[in-house]
Amino acid sequence: MTDASPPSPPLPPETVAAWLREHPGFFDEHADIFADMQVPHPHTGRAVSLGERQVVTLRERLHVLERQIGTLTRTARANQQIAMRLYEWSLGLLSETDASELPGRVCSGLREVFGIPDVALRLWQCQGPDDAPWLQAVSEDARLFAESLSRPYCGRDTRFEAVGWLAEAPSSLALVALRTPQRGQTFGLLVLGADDETRFTADMGTIFLEQVGAQAGAALSRLLAPPPPAPTPD
Repeated sequence: MTDASPPSPPLPPETVAAWLREHPGFFDEHADIFADMQVPHPHTGRAVSLGERQVVTLRERLHVLERQIGTLTRTARANQQIAMRLYEWSLGLLSETDASELPGRVCSGLREVFGIPDVALRLWQCQGPDDAPWLQAVSEDARLFAESLSRPYCGRDTRFEAVGWLAEAPSSLALVALRTPQRGQTFGLLVLGADDETRFTADMGTIFLEQVGAQAGAALSRLLAPPPPAPTPD
């Protein structure tokens, strides 16, 4: 009497999966195996056919795609609304014939059109009424900070000098440098304050704020003082 051979160890699942990937025609040649295979249902745990399990998987993927499409649709609608508001705000700036009224137009428009609670503005190297709030003194540090901004700052840090230009300390804020067209001379800083800490966040996109800064800079550049005349030779 001979001893029975020990059973062969089961193949690792990874080996089976790799073999099936290398032999995609296996189930074509053995369709009866595919039809008879039973696998656990992903939610109920009961045994179902492989085909039914695949249908469940495809339905779940479809639901994920539907949610993603819904998110994209809502985002697109929100962006469209912002674009329309930006368009309306720009028209207000273009229609203003008195350059000295533009700073007020910029700030009031951002409050009304975009629903930003608190807006402040400072300009330098510009001309206007001596008592204009937008011409009040700005430190050299604040000017250098504005020049260093390659894109708007968004976040909750309220230690900036410009925060003091707002009516009250915000929960979140955006700082937008104002430059002459084609990102030339920096001559101002726009401060947007919100009482919602999620309104302006460090990881948010800034494309619309960049457009606000570009359009405000182009409009307000009309207030820049003319350069002094070149000295005449003796």
